[in-house]
Amino acid sequence: MIAEATYQLLRASWKLRLPFDRSAKDLARPLLQANRFRDEARTALDVRGALASVDRNLPHQWTCLEKAMAARGMLRQRHIASTLVLSVAPSEGVTIKAHAWLEAGGVIVTGRREKERYVPIYSFNNAVVQPPGDAPPCSQ
Repeated sequence: MIAEATYQLLRASWKLRLPFDRSAKDLARPLLQANRFRDEARTALDVRGALASVDRNLPHQWTCLEKAMAARGMLRQRHIASTLVLSVAPSEGVTIKAHAWLEAGGVIVTGRREKERYVPIYSFNNAVVQPPGDAPPCSQ
């Protein structure tokens, strides 16, 4: 999982060098199938631990958005839905402080320490979208 976390962090860093609309399309893409086999909270905690380990042991300062995108990629591989939240800090000055975090399985996977100081402005949820033909019929 450590190798995967490193790969996903590098991938997120690369994606953020592209125009953000391309990354946003990927962030908004729903999962193709739902998780049926894993404990989502336990897996989210495992992903959080792997990313924290890489963050501590590599000489690079990953941004909160890179960490959130990496965690999302790791959870996507396990068919676990997540919500990536973009936020800003209330400010009176010209400088805007931004933050991102990821939630999955009832767990704040990344960005939990700073989360309370920020106001969410947008979120990307990648939960499985049920095709219209698969919806149960309406009862009358």
